Amino acid sequence: MHPFGLWENAADDERGRAWARGIRADMRRWSTGDVYLNFIGDEGEQRILSAFGADNYRRLAAVKRRYDPDNVFHRNHNIKPA
Repeated sequence: MHPFGLWENAADDERGRAWARGIRADMRRWSTGDVYLNFIGDEGEQRILSAFGADNYRRLAAVKRRYDPDNVFHRNHNIKPA
């Protein structure tokens, strides 16, 4: 579930964000906790790890270490070379 809130007036920013966050909080009890990468922003490495899962993230980090040790490809939901 991904609440998508839009409003025209910047004066409504606080109210709109509170609405979206409230919907997410209300629905959390039915959530698996999984993360869909296309719907996250710059929310930190833990959120990215949650999307991939710990085991997959470790494997991807090992691949990244081998093929991109300088982290050239980092403009996405970055996996840091392990």
